[in-house]
Amino acid sequence: MKKKPEKEEIDPVVKEFEGMDIGPDLNPKQWVQIRAKRKIPTSLLLDPEMIDKLKEKAGRKGLSYLALMKMIVYENMGRY
Repeated sequence: MKKKPEKEEIDPVVKEFEGMDIGPDLNPKQWVQIRAKRKIPTSLLLDPEMIDKLKEKAGRKGLSYLALMKMIVYENMGRY
């Protein structure tokens, strides 16, 4: 005979929120649209060895090598 699945207890705050009608509180005229700043494409000529090192280090961090390059640039801008 199969057991009936136990009902999960719902947090009282979640239960209260789910019962609320927040429709009247949402006013599209008050919404703010956030746009990302326009980015400018650039080009770099790098040695293949440097690209390989970037890819290796980026892979260990779970990033693409291009994302790692951006991080390196942003983190070191104040040095120059």
